[in-house]
Amino acid sequence: MTRLEVNVLTGEQVEIELTPAEVAAAEAAHLAWEQRPIVIAPTLVEQILASPKDLAALKQALGL
Repeated sequence: MTRLEVNVLTGEQVEIELTPAEVAAAEAAHLAWEQRPIVIAPTLVEQILASPKDLAALKQALGL
């Protein structure tokens, strides 16, 4: 068993015990989080420019 002190939302400090399987699962979850791909969401302008049809509609709306 692994003993761990945790600060809960109330500010209280509690001690919990984790089994080796729980520790391994937590480490695997942390590793997966660290290795997740960072995907930057396109801006509205990039979304509009991604479609020639939408770009044509935008130009028409702007009187270009």
